[in-house]
Amino acid sequence: MLSITKVPAKSAESLDDDHYLQYRRASDGTYVFDGDMRATPERYDRKAHPWVEADDIWADPEFPYPPSEFFSDSTTWLRACDTIENPVVFQKDIANLTVNRGRFETSKFLVVFVTTMERKELIKKVFPTTQKSQAILHFRFWYFGQWVDIYVDDALPVQEGCLLMTSHSAQSDREIGITMAEKAYAKFTGSYTEVEKKDFADFFLGLTGGYAMKYELRIPTHDSEKVYFKFKDILASGSFIFCSVKNSSRGYFFGKEESLTFSVIGTLPVRTNSSETEHVFLVKLRNIWSDFEWTGPWSHGSSEWLKCHPDDYSEVIGTHGHCCEETFFYMDIKDFVQYFEEITIGSLIPDFKFNGPTNMENPGKDSFDICVLLTQKIINNENPIPMQCNIFKVIDTKEDDSLMILRTGKKTDHSRDEQVAIREKLEQGMYIVLPSIQENAKQRSTQFLVRIFSDEALHDIGSFPTTRQLIICGEEGLYQEEKI
Repeated sequence: MLSITKVPAKSAESLDDDHYLQYRRASDGTYVFDGDMRATPERYDRKAHPWVEADDIWADPEFPYPPSEFFSDSTTWLRACDTIENPVVFQKDIANLTVNRGRFETSKFLVVFVTTMERKELIKKVFPTTQKSQAILHFRFWYFGQWVDIYVDDALPVQEGCLLMTSHSAQSDREIGITMAEKAYAKFTGSYTEVEKKDFADFFLGLTGGYAMKYELRIPTHDSEKVYFKFKDILASGSFIFCSVKNSSRGYFFGKEESLTFSVIGTLPVRTNSSETEHVFLVKLRNIWSDFEWTGPWSHGSSEWLKCHPDDYSEVIGTHGHCCEETFFYMDIKDFVQYFEEITIGSLIPDFKFNGPTNMENPGKDSFDICVLLTQKIINNENPIPMQCNIFKVIDTKEDDSLMILRTGKKTDHSRDEQVAIREKLEQGMYIVLPSIQENAKQRSTQFLVRIFSDEALHDIGSFPTTRQLIICGEEGLYQEEKI
């Protein structure tokens, strides 16, 4: 799905120097930005790899080491190539990676990074296989329609000769990949403290170019099976689910101090010995934390597994064996809705079978599904401008060429996120996508990117003439926001 925006030639002259966007001149004299968020980064112009003399070691001039107030006086930055014998980026399959926490609260970034990078097609985009130097790490992150090159040196914060102050691999002292990824994203955003401010959706956008939406879990325990089957369909579509523990749930199974974040990577219905038909519905969570172990019901070695139907238990053992058990755990969906307060669902591209393989079919083609993504360009870590995006259906054309329009679907509020998304099921017809910002933010100049996805072909796409008047009808089309 291509995101295409045309701008007049005069206004595009100043954009030619923009490192993050590539424009090409069209035959009509306008400039066209053509960006495909699913494309491999190799199709775009690349930032040059840092060059050093054969005997020199490159030191990153663009990202100074963090200010001393964030570290103790005994912290020093040492090159991995000088302090670690035969350092490697990722020693094992990243699916087996566990992490020791560092000084900064970057848990959401780490969960999104490890979970998404387990897919080979994604890690090839973010961490190219053609690394030219062990002392220069090359990453790519998605920013406003483009994949941006980020280079970092291999300097590591060390205290008392051994303790890393940033997050690091729990499996091997030789493995520096997760530390370098955290450092590269800190450079990408401006600092480690900027990473602390962001959420699951921000990291998913930066690591995949896709989009993510947050949902609050307001489900009573007796309705938890609905969440289970929703999760099953989401994962079957190739999407991701990230989750964080309720503050009120900490202390019993989850501890009190750290922010606990996980991803849901599977579902499993199991029967008990007492029933051949009734199931206990389990969700499988990816656990990247070396200092956490789930000890509740259906944890590894718990008594619940002894009551499991032999066939189901054999299937679980046959799939996982007893290796790498520290990287995942199972939880009853009833416990999940009790302990977790929100989930974030991330998709590489909008999946229009979100509710299952049959629920969204359109045999008569009278309606179609659409997703609109509105992204703003953030410069120098400015706070995002409050923005919203709504879809209106054209219901009549007046004699003076003005259009009568009616809001379709839910009315969105202004959001301070870098990207907002709306999904609707629309009937055939003419529609207007209307992005807007708050009145008090109009003095700030910025750029916006609109991406539109549909499961059917869209026709006559273009900008709306400013000379034509819009007449907005009543709000009959509103409905309440759905909670999972």
